[in-house]
Amino acid sequence: MSIYIKTTDALPRALLWDIKQPFICTSCWQKRGVSHLQSRKSLVPHSPTGPSKRRATTIASVSAVNATKSIPDSYKELYKELSALGSKAAVYINLSQLQLALKSLESRDPVTRVALLNLNGRNGARQLASLLLADPLEPQADWERQLGETIDQDRRALLIRYGDAPEADQRHSIVRTISIPSTKLQRHKLEILISENASPEADVLVPDLYSPEIASSRSSHVTYPVHKTILYGEDLMEMTQILGRKLGLVSEYEKRMIQGMINATWRDDKKEHATQGPVFLNIGRAKAALVSFRKSLTDATKYGHGWLESGIPSAFDWLAKGLDSQRLRMKPVVASLIELLVERVEASIAAEQQQREYNLASSAVTDSVRHRLDARVGIWSARGHVELRDQLDIAFQTKNWGRLAWWKLLWHIDDVSNIADDVLQRSWLVNAEKEIIWVVGRIQEAGLINTTAEQHKNFRRTSTLAYPSLGSLPPPPSLPSLGKSSFSNRAEKRPFVPSNPWPQQISIARDILSSSTIPSLQAYSQRLLLQALSTTVISSMLSSLIYVSFPTTSIFEAGAIAAFGFMFSLRRLQTKWETTKKFWQGEVREEGRKVLNEVEEIARTAVAEGGKSKMDDVEIENRNEARIAVQRVKEALAKASQS
Repeated sequence: MSIYIKTTDALPRALLWDIKQPFICTSCWQKRGVSHLQSRKSLVPHSPTGPSKRRATTIASVSAVNATKSIPDSYKELYKELSALGSKAAVYINLSQLQLALKSLESRDPVTRVALLNLNGRNGARQLASLLLADPLEPQADWERQLGETIDQDRRALLIRYGDAPEADQRHSIVRTISIPSTKLQRHKLEILISENASPEADVLVPDLYSPEIASSRSSHVTYPVHKTILYGEDLMEMTQILGRKLGLVSEYEKRMIQGMINATWRDDKKEHATQGPVFLNIGRAKAALVSFRKSLTDATKYGHGWLESGIPSAFDWLAKGLDSQRLRMKPVVASLIELLVERVEASIAAEQQQREYNLASSAVTDSVRHRLDARVGIWSARGHVELRDQLDIAFQTKNWGRLAWWKLLWHIDDVSNIADDVLQRSWLVNAEKEIIWVVGRIQEAGLINTTAEQHKNFRRTSTLAYPSLGSLPPPPSLPSLGKSSFSNRAEKRPFVPSNPWPQQISIARDILSSSTIPSLQAYSQRLLLQALSTTVISSMLSSLIYVSFPTTSIFEAGAIAAFGFMFSLRRLQTKWETTKKFWQGEVREEGRKVLNEVEEIARTAVAEGGKSKMDDVEIENRNEARIAVQRVKEALAKASQS
């Protein structure tokens, strides 16, 4: 049998000494001729300076920990799944209680632990244990006399277990152990832990036992998980309040494993004890009945009435319920412990998930704020489209843009790029770019945009558009090249990462329009002008050649050929250049509409989806694994209970 220590200080020296000693069972001691164990009448404390012989202790030896465990075949699957549950649901399970469940599966008839917690800080719990374990047909033993004492200066927890002869182990600083030859302990394989200073506010099925001797700030305590717990008190109001808190919000398994018992000395009726609720006891009447019966068997009738009315039989019936094995089946108390363990894990998982969902919901922005911001984004989008239309109409009707007329191209051929770039910088979504900064600021102020770089990926994103490298030549001038979208992928890509926390699509689109379409427009204008001049020169030379070669040709006939070539070149220049300008104007307008729609979509997405935190994928996966482990334990428990 082992208990589980959680301490912030070193183990007591006596405990360390005790672990180093070899374990010698009682039978071996008898064979070696140690007869003084059986002849001891009093419970003499054992000193660590005595003989190097170890008695029963609450701490498992090193060899016991490393020993191969013999698990019954019908429990092996359940033992394996419980062990897996401890690893998969470590944060949701009480590990000490899990260890008790695993320990209970190592035998078909395991030892059952019962805690007797005294709520009043007196010795009533020890007296109750003495009456529960007493044998009326035997004279009063020394252990009964010690347990029945009304004054006990030792405030440590007391562990009572079966032993062939009375024996005490005082070496542990938190728990003292006594072994008594009680037939009830032997028959039911029972251990009783008595604690005089346990807190009812804690988990009474895993009571914390604190050391009363530790006066420093570093306190030591032991968690001692049990199968069942008795809450003993002498105040009816206090017991009612505690049971109401403990049993009001717990499962049926816990209600079967926790029982309140009250020493109701004021209760002098002979009514039958209730099957539910606290058990009413009368310790004084039970002691008087037991003493009278031991003095004389003629008082058997008086003893029977007094013993029954004291409530001790009802208390022991609850204590012994579920402790006996049933035709090789699992003990009901062990099955209840495992079912309670599984139920608590499920409740912990559900509580954590509910808390996470509540935290996410409480941190979300209200719908009214989202609707107001969404409307503001819509207003910005409408104003942006109006600005795009009106400002470009004005820009394309200005005197500066009029310099690019086809008949003025010869004098302003070098100003094409400057004039086109001036249109983009002065008239292409200038106000919309400024207003979106204010709109995004309002969205971020409402908590819909976090300041982390990961959540700025929509606003501060890397462009997939190409920038011409330094010294590179523009693409060959052609009309189809102007028809390509300025947002199409190029052969050479250079990432562009803006540093501002607002949407950068407008500035990115303006820069790429300026760097990709304007050079092509400039080159194409030069090409058209060169073609016009070439056609004019060639036609003039052809006219001169015909005039010289054929004397019959008049100067008017030869001049007609030169005039035709000149007019053809001018008409071709006018048609293609005006078409190219209109196409570039349409391209600028279309890209403006695209970028406005893109920014609007990003802003609306931020308003609709922003501020909604998501659960951690790792936490979700851990909870799912824990649920699967719980389900496997349930299936294995059902198989083990039927075998």
